[in-house]
Amino acid sequence: MDVHALEELGKVIGLERWLGDWARHGVGYWAVERRDAPGTIVGFSGMRHKELEGQRVLNLAYRFSPQCWGSGYATEAARVALALARQHIPDVPVVAIISLENAPSLRVAERLGMRRDRIIDYEGVANAVFLAA
Repeated sequence: MDVHALEELGKVIGLERWLGDWARHGVGYWAVERRDAPGTIVGFSGMRHKELEGQRVLNLAYRFSPQCWGSGYATEAARVALALARQHIPDVPVVAIISLENAPSLRVAERLGMRRDRIIDYEGVANAVFLAA
């Protein structure tokens, strides 16, 4: 990917906002690259502080290129994010807000040992809220 394409991608995904999260809160998202092809970004994962129904939480996220789905990247990256949250910010609840239509992401949350707590309307779409154990 050339520099111009990376700059455009950064604008689309809100890279400045992500970097601001790290600067302000010490947590955020990180890019995930392939071990066998360093520099090949396949997606992102991590945590961001979020206000959910009046409560401050850490929102666990994982999003990967469709070519990588089913390869275990989401589970591996999210497991690391959960461990780091437990170690460094244990007093803030960790949630994953997942569209009910996204069965693979729902399964990732379940594999991580997260518990489905409730259904909410999130940005006009029904989503499950999972809580970390």
